[in-house]
Amino acid sequence: MILEQLTYNSFGYRSTDLSRKSAKKIIAICDICGKLRVLKKRDYRKLCVGCCKIGVNNPFYGRKHTKKAKNKIGVANSNNVGYWLGKHRSNETKEKISRNKKGKKPNLSREQKLNKIKKSLGSNNGNWKGGITKLQKNVRSLSLYNNWRKKVFKIDEYKCIMCGNKSNLVSHHIMKFSDILNNYIIETTEDAINCDKLWDVRNGITLCKKCHSYIHKINGI
Repeated sequence: MILEQLTYNSFGYRSTDLSRKSAKKIIAICDICGKLRVLKKRDYRKLCVGCCKIGVNNPFYGRKHTKKAKNKIGVANSNNVGYWLGKHRSNETKEKISRNKKGKKPNLSREQKLNKIKKSLGSNNGNWKGGITKLQKNVRSLSLYNNWRKKVFKIDEYKCIMCGNKSNLVSHHIMKFSDILNNYIIETTEDAINCDKLWDVRNGITLCKKCHSYIHKINGI
């Protein structure tokens, strides 16, 4: 099944707007196992690759290999040995490998790794956004935020809009939470309380934790 709303939220268009042979991506869910897939519209099938090979969906279902076929398979597998079995690299190849390794930095010690990590923390990190993490935690702890979550859950009937799961639910922001803080210049908790966009239930959807992490993964968040 194609998830139209999620496809629209992620890519800005619906599958119904695309032709059957379109190479644009859509988000679909397998009708049997419920696995989420991101694929091209032209490659869409109701079942995922794994479920197509299970039970009656498998083209070989109910059939058996003949003795002749089994012998052929056995002979073919008996010849599958490691490529380097009984072989040795030439001296020239060994010298090339040795030259390539020279001058390269050795593996870092635990202390060196920790120092490297410390240098990329805070304002030294390329993803630094002015220290909004603490502000996000404060906003999420507000009763207003809890009320917003409950309203989003109620609209979606307390189930994940992607897989229908009713446990481990989270409220997902269509417009990213951090983007709202940046775009509306929210620097304090008071600014957050007065921002209407932050409490707009139309900017929220209900997802289970599995689907939520998947959405963040495909959006690169």
